[in-house]
Amino acid sequence: FEGTDVCPTIVRFATVYGGSRRMRFDLVVNIMTAKAVKDGAVRVFGGDQWRPNVHCQDAASGLIACLEGSAERVKNEIFNIGSDEQNYKIQELGELVAKCIPGTKVETMGESPDRRSYKVSFEKARQVLGFTPAFRVEDGVAEMQRMLENGVVENYQADRYYNVRYIYK
Repeated sequence: FEGTDVCPTIVRFATVYGGSRRMRFDLVVNIMTAKAVKDGAVRVFGGDQWRPNVHCQDAASGLIACLEGSAERVKNEIFNIGSDEQNYKIQELGELVAKCIPGTKVETMGESPDRRSYKVSFEKARQVLGFTPAFRVEDGVAEMQRMLENGVVENYQADRYYNVRYIYK
């Protein structure tokens, strides 16, 4: 793209959470919240795996920050969108959701078949783009709790809320 006005930039999002028009319950904070609200328990498989997290509105804000950034600062760059403060172990996320939704039990289920674990730095997006998330996991949990209790989401187990199930249906 040299010699053109094209400004390629790569954006990598942390694991997204929060309420949206196209809800996803195949994402860790969202499914834990749904299970806490509807079943009164959160199941944690493994627990030592790290997951970075970002609210869906913050993901959009991070993308806008890239689009509005000057070409000198964003061209041919890669940005992780999220925050260092929202790198959590799965066990910590389960406990955080349970703290937000009183009466929720945290059930540790042993090893997870999903061995992925990643703690990500978001320093570059903060320094170069001035991006800092506005939402915390607790905010997303409260938002989804309202959606689940008010009937915005009737059946969190429906295929449309899980990408793999929806695609292969």
